[in-house]
Amino acid sequence: MISHHVFEWDLSNKINHEDDINIVQGLIFHKAIECAYHTFDLKVTETMNSVDHTNLHTFCEETDWLRYLQDRTYNFVYAYNIKNLNLVIIDQHKSLGIQMKNKYLFCMPYWITYKFISTEKDYIQQVISIGILTKDRPRLKKTKKLW
Repeated sequence: MISHHVFEWDLSNKINHEDDINIVQGLIFHKAIECAYHTFDLKVTETMNSVDHTNLHTFCEETDWLRYLQDRTYNFVYAYNIKNLNLVIIDQHKSLGIQMKNKYLFCMPYWITYKFISTEKDYIQQVISIGILTKDRPRLKKTKKLW
């Protein structure tokens, strides 16, 4: 856990980047759900698949601010191919910069506004985003607090 609202998991030994991107997205989607189930008490609202709930984002230097309020409870971001990339979030009216690591999965609630910023001006950054919708507000298994 990086903060109360951001979690990270090391998937470096679990994902083979030499596979086709569609296979990688499916594996990341599966791992995101697995990580969520181990961390939160939750009920998924519908049958979900990786094709509809994952996206590969490619950009240089930085993105606009991102916020998804309609179709998800969780925002997962997987560092697929990055170099000197920071995940910047707005949490409780404060910004927090998180140095991302390749092959790590990050999770935050749907209401967190975030963006990506890199010092590498010409490097093509690639992250995979996953949105998962649950029936109820998530509760942390460890502390029993609502998230």
